Amino acid sequence: MNKKYATKAEINAAAHGRWREVLEACGIPSEILDKNHHPCPSCGGTDRFRFTDGSGTSRGSGVWICNQCKPDGGSPFDLLMEVCGYSFNEARDKVASLLGLAHGDLVDKAPKQLPPPAPVKDEERDLWKPIVPVPEYALKSMSFRNGFRKSDDLIFKSVFRDSSGAVLGGVARFKKSDGGKIDLPYTFCEHKKTGEKMWRWRCWDNPRPLYGLDSLSSDPSLPVLVVEGEKCKNAADAQGYNYAVLTWHGGCNNWDKSDWSAVVDRDVVLWPDCDSLRQKLTKKERQEGVDPESKPFLPRNEQGGMKAMLGIAEVLAKQNCRVWLVNIPAPGRWPHGFDIADAIADGGRIVNPSEVLSKMGAADWLVEYVPEAERPSENFPAPIQNMEPESEQLPESPEATGNQGGAGDIDDEYLSKLQKLKSDFGLVEGKDHGVNRKTGVTYTRKAMTVHFGKEVVDAWYEWGRAPVLTMYEINRLKKDYALIQAVKDEEAKEIMERYIYLDGSASIWDNTLWCVIPEKAARLAMTPDGFKTWISSPNRIVKRFDRLVFEPGRKLSDDYINIFRGMPLEPKFPIPKEDMPKTNQELYRLFPEIKPILNLINYLCNGDLQQVEYLLNWLAYPLQNLGSKLTTAVVMHGHIHGAGKSFFFEEIVKPMYGEYGATYGQEDLESNYTANRSGKMFGIFEEVYTNQQKYNKTGSQKHMITGKTMRIERKFQDAYEEANYMNCVFLSNESQPFKIEENDRRYFVVWPEKKLDEKLRDEVLDCVGNDGVRIFYSFLLCWNFYMTYGQQEAENEKGYEIIKLAEPVRFDPNTQPPMTSAKRNVISYGRYAWQTFYYEWSSGGIKDLPFCCCITDDLWLVYKEWCRQNGEREMGKTKFLQHISEKMPRARRRWRSVTKDGETSNQNWIFKTPGWKPEEGLSEAESLGNDVLKFRSAGWVYRGAEVI
Repeated sequence: MNKKYATKAEINAAAHGRWREVLEACGIPSEILDKNHHPCPSCGGTDRFRFTDGSGTSRGSGVWICNQCKPDGGSPFDLLMEVCGYSFNEARDKVASLLGLAHGDLVDKAPKQLPPPAPVKDEERDLWKPIVPVPEYALKSMSFRNGFRKSDDLIFKSVFRDSSGAVLGGVARFKKSDGGKIDLPYTFCEHKKTGEKMWRWRCWDNPRPLYGLDSLSSDPSLPVLVVEGEKCKNAADAQGYNYAVLTWHGGCNNWDKSDWSAVVDRDVVLWPDCDSLRQKLTKKERQEGVDPESKPFLPRNEQGGMKAMLGIAEVLAKQNCRVWLVNIPAPGRWPHGFDIADAIADGGRIVNPSEVLSKMGAADWLVEYVPEAERPSENFPAPIQNMEPESEQLPESPEATGNQGGAGDIDDEYLSKLQKLKSDFGLVEGKDHGVNRKTGVTYTRKAMTVHFGKEVVDAWYEWGRAPVLTMYEINRLKKDYALIQAVKDEEAKEIMERYIYLDGSASIWDNTLWCVIPEKAARLAMTPDGFKTWISSPNRIVKRFDRLVFEPGRKLSDDYINIFRGMPLEPKFPIPKEDMPKTNQELYRLFPEIKPILNLINYLCNGDLQQVEYLLNWLAYPLQNLGSKLTTAVVMHGHIHGAGKSFFFEEIVKPMYGEYGATYGQEDLESNYTANRSGKMFGIFEEVYTNQQKYNKTGSQKHMITGKTMRIERKFQDAYEEANYMNCVFLSNESQPFKIEENDRRYFVVWPEKKLDEKLRDEVLDCVGNDGVRIFYSFLLCWNFYMTYGQQEAENEKGYEIIKLAEPVRFDPNTQPPMTSAKRNVISYGRYAWQTFYYEWSSGGIKDLPFCCCITDDLWLVYKEWCRQNGEREMGKTKFLQHISEKMPRARRRWRSVTKDGETSNQNWIFKTPGWKPEEGLSEAESLGNDVLKFRSAGWVYRGAEVI
């Protein structure tokens, strides 16, 4: 049988993670669902309610908590029942309807799109209306029973009455599981829709009634004593003071929500709680482990209890009341929160309330905040009856008694010890032991007596308001205190600043060594105790592993660790940089000190102005544009030893990069670990390949030159991707340093033809010794990026000559290097046999063999004969024809030729030369036939056939 209604579990599953919008759509105000503290919409407690929405595995469950009426937390259904007055079935049906789950439609489909929250109306937010005064028939059922509280948790109950004595409701104080207290209002309510009437744990509508209106109206001649909280009012009433004692419900932040209109033209004495709140720690101070007790106290007029009484004084003064304020001492003098009930329970050791109320113990500074208030010497009411005549002389001023509000001499030692116990200590759950709530250290009652004295300890145990801590909470206190102490330690501070955990890995960043280190290395550096402190500390710096980056020239947020820290050299300009010339010819004249270095570059490039210009552009661009990646690399090779290749790049260029430059050998490229490439902008590769590796390592080398990122592998550490900003130079004394492909666009190849002249070498060394590297670095920072020289074909040994361009060409990271004669030679070294054959055939290098269209089988025969004559290893026919088809289009075509023997017509697979077109006036078949005959007539085809 189908269910008529969706179950609670089904609704929770459908609303998981969406409870906030669900509750808003049901009429719960959105402003109280932001996970911050707010006045409770159920009991009215100020800053007691918080919509947490769960945490951990219960995140998104819609739960909430009120420290006053729901300390153990409530479900979203409870919130709807409390705020909107729904029964459970009504709350269930409302949510199910919004989610599209009514009538058991728990299906796997997506939850229904919620409508926008409806405007919140008073009727929806509060369907239960308190009835005041309470009807007499309802008084019999006024039980103060709470389904969430045990009956033995009830500490006391207070019944509110109006001026005629009729009951308005009540407030009950319950004991919480943590040893604290909670005051809950209890009213008789009527449901606005159904008319149902019952007792509810609901607060009165604003303005709320005062507690003590019946005693206020019983004798209009009595002075009024205003205290904070139902407990204080009950305690004062029990002493039989001849006062009409009044208070309000909801604590110091809710005094203005009560109706004070009944207090008119009366003598009023205000007794505020003696609060001792301190200024709050800033976020930075919390991270630094600053002791909260080291912060100064808030001014007395900003303390909660005093602030409330000053507000009440201002209201009552405007209602023609004569107002005095009990002279409460400065914050910190009495225990925090010390009130009249504490004074009564204490037996007068700290202050005797009877003396305070009979000795003109009024504050003289009340008029600073409420000018309408009475001065202490003017008509202070002293209504205590049957008091003995005063035997002591009254103090001449408040300072004479230490500003203690007429309390007389106080045992300072007793007071300070009791205050310390109340503020710093709690009880251990299930034991007769005390615990320091700052350090987590536990004491037996005997040990506490030794420390504080029996009288103080007995008074503290009888106080009954000490919080109760579980062993879990105590152990956490010990741990937190140890961490706070560690943070204050200078060595620990250094550890916290030096090491950063890289979240998502087992690696640690060392700010001193400026590198990533494994956990084992950190343990050795910090010692076991130091490492334990660091790894457990909430002040440990944690950053995501993927936020470890190498980004030269970029400013990043504090969330990142940028390996780049800046270039090592400071430039030295002969004139301000902005005044530097825009032509490089003029720039040379401004830096005469580096002429030997420029002569060395010219020497390495054999006086080729195009090569010199390209090399200077290549060197200058990444220095002026930090973080730029050139798509080309410099290859400087040759059989001449001592030409100055390594000398130039090692002694002059590499120092300009400092720690961001490196030299690599063969083992560095062969290794699987690439940590030595991390954080590099310039790399010199010296003789990195053996003859066997020159062909099989070109792929990784290409990626190193043009790849955007590279993978950094460290031994026993996590691998990661890092931006690739390394510009590469390859040096070799081999004629073929490695294979370079025919259509290469990556390599700028230079072949120094002579050994470095000793005189020039000495001049360069002198220049370097006289700060020449820094001056050359400054020169490159001023270089203008353009090419003024180019090439044109020429009938000489190189096959080209250098010319001056009509218009300069802009140089950028993608500018292709010139095709030098050295590069042509390296390309020739790296050609396979079929590539060399095609190159020679297409360029007319094979004697008597025309470059024209031909039958594929004929070309194969010619290739075999060419390999025989040149001692080359031939490849298989299929592969050869496939490779040639990459250079020449291949198709099956008919061809026709006419000779003296007659007309021949056939159909074969034919290679056409690139861009081939039939001769004018001839058909395609006739033109192809002419080419086939011309190719065969050279004789190569027949010689190849004879070999076969």
